[in-house]
Amino acid sequence: MLTSAPAIMNVATADEQRAVLVTGASTGIGRNITERLVSERHYVYAGARKAADIAALTAIANVQGIRLDVTIQEEIDAAVAHITKEGRGLYGLVNNAGVGVLLPLIEVDEADMQFQMDVNLFGPYRVTKAFAPLIIESKGRITTTGSILGILSGFLADPYSMSKHAMEAYTDSLAREMEKFDVEVSIVEPGNYDSAIYGTLLRRMEQRDQTGQGTLYEEEIAQFRVGGRHYYRSHA
Repeated sequence: MLTSAPAIMNVATADEQRAVLVTGASTGIGRNITERLVSERHYVYAGARKAADIAALTAIANVQGIRLDVTIQEEIDAAVAHITKEGRGLYGLVNNAGVGVLLPLIEVDEADMQFQMDVNLFGPYRVTKAFAPLIIESKGRITTTGSILGILSGFLADPYSMSKHAMEAYTDSLAREMEKFDVEVSIVEPGNYDSAIYGTLLRRMEQRDQTGQGTLYEEEIAQFRVGGRHYYRSHA
């Protein structure tokens, strides 16, 4: 279980409530990070896609839910405009939004691969680029939720691992670029975590009728669809 907001922000002083944007804040690690940052006296802009999730986040003291789909540039630009207008500045950015595609590389179709990279790789790229001026102004922090699969590769997790390996290189390069502005950049690499990402990827597989039937990995995909995260952990 995630017990802290790792390598994200220094604790704010009593007279300084720093503002932080967290993407993918509605569930799992993102919700945990949001609540932890609030407990450490930060003000959190919590990005989510669904109106109900935005309302639930806004109900938390010192949290403002904002509509933010990291694949939609117009929503990112609107978030920048809104946060700028609020006048708090922005000390921290947590690129947490992510999705999983767990299919073998020799069978995954291009639409799934595009979806995987659009959220996990291009999402942080878009959001960081858009908010960089605010972060540079505050000499703040940028962190990204990576994965242990960004260092290793797990069975059937090939597209996901590719996206997280790419984020390792992105973060390493970004850290060098931002050093001249006194902006600290980091990535965290969680292992197994009871995250909503598994349920989301299973629902997507159902919607796309990805049963694995007739494929080279029919047995493995069928077992994953039934066993979910427990199957994946045993084959990682």
